[in-house]
Amino acid sequence: MIRFIQLKCILICFISYYECAAQQVAKLKTHHGVYLSVSGGAMQGKINGYTNTGVASISGTGTEFDVQVGGALTPRWILHGIFTGKYLSSPTINNTTFPSTYAVNESVIGLGVTRYTHRNYFIAGNIGTGYFSFSDRRSKSTTDNGLSFFFKAGREWWLTRHLAAGLALTYGRTKLINKTDNGTKEKWNSGRFGVVLQITLN
Repeated sequence: MIRFIQLKCILICFISYYECAAQQVAKLKTHHGVYLSVSGGAMQGKINGYTNTGVASISGTGTEFDVQVGGALTPRWILHGIFTGKYLSSPTINNTTFPSTYAVNESVIGLGVTRYTHRNYFIAGNIGTGYFSFSDRRSKSTTDNGLSFFFKAGREWWLTRHLAAGLALTYGRTKLINKTDNGTKEKWNSGRFGVVLQITLN
């Protein structure tokens, strides 16, 4: 009887210790404090322009990156600012492929939130202002700003107590009206998908 009570006490102590240790590990590997996330990868999609000279359809595969800086509201909810950039060289414009010296960029700055699950899947939504720029070796032109949305969903895996790495799918859209120097108005919009690697420090 005494041995049974001793074994029962040992078992209770072991279970309590295990639960405490598991809670401590879960606490260590959660999002808290300052949040910094950087991702980059490939993107593809279209930019459409409606100008006084006609319609421009720009497509191709390029690169994208984004930086998110903010803080954890809770272990699952992150509030952050975001900057995203998309770079496309040698684009195809109205079925004509331009040389690599010609580039089309899209830049967005905004504010967003990221929601994590207990398995570290995440989804992020951002809203901000964005613009397009067109450049070659001799000149560069930039549109006015417009409304932008940027969404990202994926999963991260903890590498250390504060560092995680993951994969994600992205979708970004910018829509704007650009006023040219001669007073005419152009309508531009984009819709592009991406696949990125992500590193998060939190």
